[in-house]
Amino acid sequence: MFGDRESMPEMMDIDTLSPLVDIKDNDDNIVVTTDLPGVDKKDVNIDIRDNKVWISANTHKESEEKN
Repeated sequence: MFGDRESMPEMMDIDTLSPLVDIKDNDDNIVVTTDLPGVDKKDVNIDIRDNKVWISANTHKESEEKN
């Protein structure tokens, strides 16, 4: 389920990370928790397709200007 990268190659990128994920089944709900340090909540995307959960985020790398 998680980490099945072969089925969605368009989701792969040179900067792909695989953070640890905590999954809990609470009666009628499944709760998925992960730490994404440095990622703003508004930049996180959650997608459910074909019984798979995909968590992705847009990260903005800041570059330093050198004079």
